[in-house]
Amino acid sequence: MTTDPTPAKARGDWREGLPEGVARDALPGARAIRFDSRDVQPGDVFVCIVGGQADGHAYAPQAVERGAVALVAQDGHGDGIEALGVPVVRVPDARATLAAVSAAHEGF
Repeated sequence: MTTDPTPAKARGDWREGLPEGVARDALPGARAIRFDSRDVQPGDVFVCIVGGQADGHAYAPQAVERGAVALVAQDGHGDGIEALGVPVVRVPDARATLAAVSAAHEGF
């Protein structure tokens, strides 16, 4: 049995899941939506989640090094990540936005 190493193409557009008022035109398309920087591959969007044990904003540099094309960051967190050289979308609730952009990316 062979496995196709080619990732599935998005069924929708992740940008459709962003909160109203966020400028979408300058944002790139995405191969996948990730919230674990260790899973990021070139072309992915990394969503920085504030968790009980760790703050995903601290892993934004690693995500960009691994090929993230954009970051979604929670307002009030991740000072300085705009300097990483990829578009940063600031949102009031990164966890809710993760759900919305993931659903949009999958076409739901």
